[in-house]
Amino acid sequence: MLGVEKFKLKNIVVLLRVVSTSSNWKIARITPIYKEGSSDDQSNYRSIFILLVLSRLFEKLIYNELYRYLDRYKSIYKHQSGFKSIHSVVACLLSNTNRCYLNVDDKKIQAWFLWT
Repeated sequence: MLGVEKFKLKNIVVLLRVVSTSSNWKIARITPIYKEGSSDDQSNYRSIFILLVLSRLFEKLIYNELYRYLDRYKSIYKHQSGFKSIHSVVACLLSNTNRCYLNVDDKKIQAWFLWT
């Protein structure tokens, strides 16, 4: 099975080289989306980049293959929240807050601070 995964990874690397040298894959249409406030003020708009359908499909293919590979070989930390389905930033924050409270209750730490 490892040979098949190496074959897939090699194909992805080859495709990445082709895509990175082709300027057609780097084209996007930029559309301003109004947020709030005065419509005359440019800072009240955010940019949305409309990518080529093929580049979005290619991005999804790479993501799926790399994620499957990293998941199979347990290369993703079990408490990782980003890029994992049903794992959100909120879940990570709740888990860490709970861990801190448990450590305070067990007298392992006396205080903890959050800052931004």
